Amino acid sequence: MGAIEQASWLSLTSLDALSAAEPYASGDDAASMVPSDSGISQQKMKALDDTLSTLRGTRADASRFAASILAPENSAPANSNAPSASDEGSPQALAQQDANTNTSQGSAKWMSSVIAVHDRLALHALSGSASVRELMVAGAQSLAAKLLGGVTITPTERVTVVSETASMPVTISNSHPYPVRVRISSLTDSMEIVTTRFSDVDVPAHGSTQTTFTIRVSTSGSATAHLTLLDRAGGQFSAPQSTPIISTLQISDMSGFVFIAIAIALGLLGLWRQFHRKKDPDE
Repeated sequence: MGAIEQASWLSLTSLDALSAAEPYASGDDAASMVPSDSGISQQKMKALDDTLSTLRGTRADASRFAASILAPENSAPANSNAPSASDEGSPQALAQQDANTNTSQGSAKWMSSVIAVHDRLALHALSGSASVRELMVAGAQSLAAKLLGGVTITPTERVTVVSETASMPVTISNSHPYPVRVRISSLTDSMEIVTTRFSDVDVPAHGSTQTTFTIRVSTSGSATAHLTLLDRAGGQFSAPQSTPIISTLQISDMSGFVFIAIAIALGLLGLWRQFHRKKDPDE
């Protein structure tokens, strides 16, 4: 920089001098010097628009993962009990707070690095080479897909229900190096066989968590529970998984006993009235 400042052909002046300098061209002369078009063909313009649209979507997926799927910092797990006020000063509570702080700081740094990698891929995707553009766009798409696809559902193969209520276990796995917090949605295709609607879970890093949905049935039959993963904003980010539910509701349930008892009582009442009915003298 010092050598450049001392160059004889370089003159350093103030902004005021620049403002007072005579322009090279102005008005219509300056407008006529501006190119009327970008010089980019329609085919290249369309390719650029498609590239920008794809990169905008992958960047949104990465930001969505950071904001609504990655476990928030300094928060108690959704599927465990937080320390009570009386335990806040205990060694266990302090150790848990330190672990949460270190995890949150690490996850924020990791996510910043992931987004930086995506942005670097996006920058190279805007090069003039079609092959480089395709390669970089594919890399950005793969990165976003791995972020969202790193959290998966492992449903139960089949659930057989022999009473009015039953449990349906669902396992959620996380392949990322930091915990995530998600919501599982369960919806059946039957009005007689239903499950609880949602379950919020925290899944540890490189681990899995099992949650349970309650099944309620009112008749024998079959249904399918459709399970999906939702982020904390309620948006779906996984393909639906299906669990068949077979109901063989038995009469041995408490409700069945109640109906049988009522029927027997009515039958006995009818017999009693029949035997104790006063005969008409005219008969």
